[in-house]
Amino acid sequence: MDARPRAPALSPGQSDIALDRGMARRSASRRAQRHRARSVVCAADRRSDRASALDGNDDRLLAAYFLALDRRWPLQTRARALPVGSGWLALTAMFEFGLGRWVAKEDWSDLLADYDWAHGRLWSLVLAWTALGPLAVVEVRS
Repeated sequence: MDARPRAPALSPGQSDIALDRGMARRSASRRAQRHRARSVVCAADRRSDRASALDGNDDRLLAAYFLALDRRWPLQTRARALPVGSGWLALTAMFEFGLGRWVAKEDWSDLLADYDWAHGRLWSLVLAWTALGPLAVVEVRS
């Protein structure tokens, strides 16, 4: 039997990171909604959405967090890393849509607009990194 404690599904600090990311994204989404309501297409908003998803700040923060968790609760195999990443993806998506729909009272179409690649919304890249991060840590370590 393994003497190490099992890694929690949502570990301390991950919920803080998710909440900070979600609040920043919701704020940007509200700004974009105000622009749409006035029928103004603002290229700067589209660029800021892309930059938010691609600037790497969230990604670097998540990578550091993945590495710290790996030091405490190492995932030994790819087979173990994939379900952990999938679980984090599911929890993050439930948090995003739950907060947006039932707390912020946003429409489903507005929530799904953040994942629309055709309009330059690249937030799904952050979700992909959340899902694949544990696997990346296992690959880098081995």
